[in-house]
Amino acid sequence: MKSSTAYKVLPSRLLRQLQSYWTGLLWVPSRTRRRFKTAGDAARNVSILRWRAKGWSIRRLARRFHLSSTRVFEIVSQPPRRGRRRV
Repeated sequence: MKSSTAYKVLPSRLLRQLQSYWTGLLWVPSRTRRRFKTAGDAARNVSILRWRAKGWSIRRLARRFHLSSTRVFEIVSQPPRRGRRRV
């Protein structure tokens, strides 16, 4: 990820309009680089669900899978998708 100064990359008119809404740091996501879920993510999530069913805590799972506790909580809280069994 690279950073730039807004006045160097944005037209002055757009910069002034943007400043009327926001001052401070602003992250602009790239249109071309999107992260799609992979088969590896799905396998990891299944493993997380299995370990959770065995009684592992959210914090322990987060450490084991190198994720934030918030992300692990989101994974275990997802409603099951059609065709996907909960472990």
